Amino acid sequence: MGGLFGRALAFGAKGEYDRAIQDYSIVIERNPRDQVALNNRGVLYEKIRNYDRAIRDFDGAIALNAKYDLAIANRCLTLNRKREFDRAIEDCNRAIELNPRYAIAYVTRGQSYQGKGDHPRAVEDFNRAIELNPGSANAFYGRAYSYDSIGDSTRAIENYSKVIELDPASIGAWNGRCWARAVVGDLEKALEDCNRALTMRPAYSNALDSRALVHLKMGKLDNAIADYTSALEVQQKNASSLYGRGVANAKKGDEKAARADIEAAKAIDPDIEEDFKRYGVN
Repeated sequence: MGGLFGRALAFGAKGEYDRAIQDYSIVIERNPRDQVALNNRGVLYEKIRNYDRAIRDFDGAIALNAKYDLAIANRCLTLNRKREFDRAIEDCNRAIELNPRYAIAYVTRGQSYQGKGDHPRAVEDFNRAIELNPGSANAFYGRAYSYDSIGDSTRAIENYSKVIELDPASIGAWNGRCWARAVVGDLEKALEDCNRALTMRPAYSNALDSRALVHLKMGKLDNAIADYTSALEVQQKNASSLYGRGVANAKKGDEKAARADIEAAKAIDPDIEEDFKRYGVN
């Protein structure tokens, strides 16, 4: 049994999730009270986005051990994936009650508050996670995103920079810092960040949208339109890309194309014009 469990761990570490799930399933069939195997299989189901199966496994592990803080925190994370944020917060609260120094649970609860749009409370959780684990790239990333969301671009840049220091492969952090730098007008450095993100993933629609904003604020209208168009090829109903392209077309004098894009963007997000004003684009 130990060998089978070990093989499941090895398959999971290699990213061979289906094979790992098969091995954990045999372990659980032979010992239905193996709470660790249930938790571990739940983690793998979450990774392959089978969230309901993951939650059933976490439920099973918690039924066997009501104080299993790891399984409770993992269920919190999976409920976040399903956008069931209130239920997720209940689980993370319980995990933190059981283990007040559980940094990951604070990160996950912070993500739940982000999902609810409560960024000040999210920042509080990320602050606590960083106190407990100053090397948590996820905590710095979460805090950066929340600062960005409440319009504190300077602090967002500081936190994205810390993520990059801890995890240079974080494409989200390169893109996030590009966006925040674009908003504050540090355009050359923003462009460098977006180019780095797009070197890592050329069809990354968020980075294409971010770089398009940089080009728009630089006055490079053809470049902006090209990037917005590429972003829309990946994500067709992106209000930011549609509105930005509309503004670029308007500045080029193509009123028909501009009107079509801007109207489409406002149909998706009625507040998009106000958002762009905050980004420094009129």
